[in-house]
Amino acid sequence: MEFYEWIQNNDVDFTGLNYAVFGLGNKTYEHYNKVGIYVDKRLEELGASRVFELGLGDDDANIEDDFITWKDKFWPAVCDHFGIESTGDEVLTRQYRLLEQPETSPERLYTGEVARLHSLQTQRPPFDAKNPFMAPIKINREL
Repeated sequence: MEFYEWIQNNDVDFTGLNYAVFGLGNKTYEHYNKVGIYVDKRLEELGASRVFELGLGDDDANIEDDFITWKDKFWPAVCDHFGIESTGDEVLTRQYRLLEQPETSPERLYTGEVARLHSLQTQRPPFDAKNPFMAPIKINREL
C-alpha cells in the first residue's frame, strides 16, 4: 500500500502523465473498488490526464468479463489518444503447433480444474458460477 499512502499524502504535479485505471474488487464488500476509484480521482486532481474511463472489476460476478469488456474499448481509445494506428486482431497469428499424444495416461492429464488437480473426480453440488460442474469431453469435432 506504499503507493496508495504516498499518493494520499503528497501533492506531486502529474501534469503530462497519461493514465487509465482498472480497479479490482467485490461488490459484496463495504469498500468496493475503493482503491481504484480513489487513485483514478486523485491522479486527476494532481494534474494527470485520464486516457480512458475508470474500469471496475467485480469478483462477485465475472471479473474476467468485466476486464475484457473494458480492455476492448481501452485499446482503441489509447491508440486514438496517442495517434497510433490500431492493427486490430487480424494480424494475430498462431505461434504454437498441436502435438497429439494418444498414449497419455488420464491420471497425468490436466483437465482444466479450476481449483485442485483431479478435483474433476470429486465434484460436489450445488453447482453454480463459483462451483461449476466440470463435465468430461466425450467427443471433440469440428462442425
